[in-house]
Amino acid sequence: MRWAWLAAIGFLAFGPLPGAHSQSKDLELLGKTRGEWIDILKSHKEAKFRRASILVLEAFGPRTVGITGALIEALEKEPDPELRREVALALGRMGPDAKEAAGPLADVAKKDKEGVVRAAALTALGGKMLDTVPDSAGSVFVHGLKDPFPASRAAAIDGLKNLGDKAEFALPQAMEFAGNPKEERVPRAVALGIVGRVGTDEPKATQLLIAILQKADEPSQLRVAAAEGLGRMTANPKDAVEVLAAVVKNKDAALRLTAAASLVRLGAVSKPAWPAVVATWKEADSAARHQYIRFAGMFGEESKEAVAKLAEAAEMDVTTENRLAACQELEQLGSKAADAIPALMRVAQDDPRISVREAAAEALKKIQAK
Repeated sequence: MRWAWLAAIGFLAFGPLPGAHSQSKDLELLGKTRGEWIDILKSHKEAKFRRASILVLEAFGPRTVGITGALIEALEKEPDPELRREVALALGRMGPDAKEAAGPLADVAKKDKEGVVRAAALTALGGKMLDTVPDSAGSVFVHGLKDPFPASRAAAIDGLKNLGDKAEFALPQAMEFAGNPKEERVPRAVALGIVGRVGTDEPKATQLLIAILQKADEPSQLRVAAAEGLGRMTANPKDAVEVLAAVVKNKDAALRLTAAASLVRLGAVSKPAWPAVVATWKEADSAARHQYIRFAGMFGEESKEAVAKLAEAAEMDVTTENRLAACQELEQLGSKAADAIPALMRVAQDDPRISVREAAAEALKKIQAK
């Protein structure tokens, strides 16, 4: 039987059988009809045969008559939890064509006695099957956040993430999950991403993100996720700016970069962070400096210091991308960037990259235009 199992995997690599939705005859695969494989799944005494049948039935595909129904029945009645898990995942891979499985999967996600099966059901619902889950049924993911099995909670938070903006209803639960230090690092980071996406106008969400960002003992991944989320906050943005300004001085390169990008995303409200940006400009890596250049461009119309930093970057930054970015920001400023003309003239003549020389020349035209 081992050869049959491996052959079925080969069929899965190429998707369901062409024309498998036909009802004119009982199709065959690996020497057995669809009905025979369904019988094996229902009644064979050996688990390895039932396991093989799951793969073969998935190869037949959900458009083949009786396949989805047989897998749903196995999801509910199969005695081996590992096989129920495989059935749940197979139904999830079938996606919208097996939409009638969404309800049974939701029931299993809440009620199955085995954590691995509940986790698989949540994974299925949060993947290709997601579009088949009614808005009212999204509560299955909220329920999963309280599951005692860690993998179920992780699958539930992934499902909420995949709902995108529709996950707003679960903001309180996502915040609780993100703030729980007993949860695993990666799912907490996913939860922080949800908070940053759907909690932009919620003051408590801003407070949570700030609290996590300020905790030096939190894993870097979580602090980075919190910093990214703060860049989207419309509730108490000044509080977010104050904390992000402190973080750009952090030695963690990823954290510093994310904080800088969030300051740029926040726009004009982030102006109080300018001194911190200037103070750390020289020690920042190229990616962070790129964000600093964009940041300076936001305030060049009213700040000679910002224009001076852009001129310096256009002429002196070691990366081509950053010199280009500085030239572009100066071009956007137009006549307000007049103090940068001497530096841009040198760049237009001497920069080793033709793209930078051309960008500097374009900036000069815009700045000197009457």
